Amino acid sequence: GMYGNEDKKIIFTVVSRRELSILKDYIKEIDPNAFLTVINAHEILGQGFKSFQETDF
Repeated sequence: GMYGNEDKKIIFTVVSRRELSILKDYIKEIDPNAFLTVINAHEILGQGFKSFQETDF
């Protein structure tokens, strides 16, 4: 961590709004002290989402 100078594992994932509710319950059950940041994404590209070919960069 930043203050304890210890290594920490970070999980970065993209989920739907419905899945977010399930994920939050799961995290709370596993670690009630976990740190969770939720950010709305304007666009998600890649496997399982919109392909790069469908977009204009």
